[in-house]
Amino acid sequence: MSLDLLTTVATGLAVVIVAAFFAYQCLQAWAKNAYDFYKNDPPSNCDIDAFVSTSEYNSNPPKKLKVAFMHKVQCRGLKGRTARTTPMELECVKSPHVEGLYVSRQAASEGGKIGPEEAIPIEKVLATKQRGHKNKPPVIVATIRMGFGHHRIAYSACSWAMEMGHTTIFHDFLNIDSDEANMIKTLDHFYSKFSRIASEFGSWAETAWGKAMKQGDADALRVAALTGAQLQCLLTKFPKDTPIVCTHQICALTAAAVGFTNVVNLVVDNYPQWFLVVPKTLNITQGETFIHARIHTYSISRSTHLWLVQF
Repeated sequence: MSLDLLTTVATGLAVVIVAAFFAYQCLQAWAKNAYDFYKNDPPSNCDIDAFVSTSEYNSNPPKKLKVAFMHKVQCRGLKGRTARTTPMELECVKSPHVEGLYVSRQAASEGGKIGPEEAIPIEKVLATKQRGHKNKPPVIVATIRMGFGHHRIAYSACSWAMEMGHTTIFHDFLNIDSDEANMIKTLDHFYSKFSRIASEFGSWAETAWGKAMKQGDADALRVAALTGAQLQCLLTKFPKDTPIVCTHQICALTAAAVGFTNVVNLVVDNYPQWFLVVPKTLNITQGETFIHARIHTYSISRSTHLWLVQF
């Protein structure tokens, strides 16, 4: 190889390295500003950094480039999404499957579909009391119809609440015809698509996908919290002191962002990961080992509300 060719290759390589370094520094500068902006757009009552950074074991500082990039791809898009800050108008219909259960949907005034069912204003449902239980508040069971069983668990929670005498509203985020629901559907579409691809290829692809699904660290919780903040309009129609049981952590993060004061997060996954635990909620898990794993392995503060329920 001639000296001139070596000089040309070395110069080209040096240019690539300098350009890559400059691009990385630009991305880091963008991420710092973007992350600080995203945390407050829209305003949220859920300070996720304070939650994951006050552990007695470590501080979990944010990887701002990772979090900002993932949020940009998942929620903001190229044009930049602006979250709705006004409450979504809601109404209820009686469930055709469970007697006595109310199902929420987008109100006709918001452009919701008008069906043959009687539409009941959400305010009237919230004021409804069950016979013999006039002192019991209504209960919202919030879920997202995706994944391995959030819907089924939500129906179980509804059965419990109704048995206890609470007027119960089944509030599926995807049942609210809105841009927010469409955003969740897009995320679910890509999740399902990559899951199918991994299953079809098997071997290394399935192994890699499985490992990716176990990377629910503090930064993954930050990404999920930013997503939840984008969905606040789906819950702001309800009074903040209404008890709300969530069977998907995004619902619980949305409730925490809104400022609900009585939130139960049913942690439906037995694999201990940061992003399944939500601040300002009562996190209910399924086993004592699971609780200890969350406290020690993921360095969650002992002040976090983790309760054990045996099924």
